[in-house]
Amino acid sequence: MRIWIYGRDRNTVQTLISGNDPTNTVVGTSALPAQGTEFPLSGLTQAMCAAIQGELDLLLVSDCQLLGNDPQQIREMEAAFAYYGVSVKSASSCGSRSS
Repeated sequence: MRIWIYGRDRNTVQTLISGNDPTNTVVGTSALPAQGTEFPLSGLTQAMCAAIQGELDLLLVSDCQLLGNDPQQIREMEAAFAYYGVSVKSASSCGSRSS
């Protein structure tokens, strides 16, 4: 499975990489941008581009709250990835249930 790992910071991303199933191929990683950036979800831009190009099967996020500020935004982001055939999974207890 081709996965993208998105985390709160580079250390979190590295932890998720280390715990990744070795049969998966990590095609990219990104981290939450610094607070106060004009586009707070810019860390997902490259992952969405990979999804649009059909290069991604799973987006693994360290925390589902990285996808939005409220449950509706999180669902919308999951739906956007699902539109391109990408499942979203959260490594945190909040658990994402996307396709």
